[in-house]
Amino acid sequence: MEIRKIVITGGPSAGKTTGLSWVQNAFAKLGYTVLFVPETATEFIGGGVAPWTCGTNVEYQKVQMTLQLEKERLFEQAARTMKAGKILIVCDL
Repeated sequence: MEIRKIVITGGPSAGKTTGLSWVQNAFAKLGYTVLFVPETATEFIGGGVAPWTCGTNVEYQKVQMTLQLEKERLFEQAARTMKAGKILIVCDL
């Protein structure tokens, strides 16, 4: 089994959505099962946790990074249980 991981990052209107779609199509054609780790900042801010709601920006960044790493670990764990020969994990940052 081959598991690869890439990160796509960018601000508003940077082309991330288009890039994610391209990655999905291109790597599926190469025989990969493509998994997407959702953007943690969007989840947090949508849930009311943001740099301006936490004590400091550093505290916010620490909790965001903790969740991001845990999500990536769980996606890798799930990928290892799949019956796919090649898996690409795409982290949306």
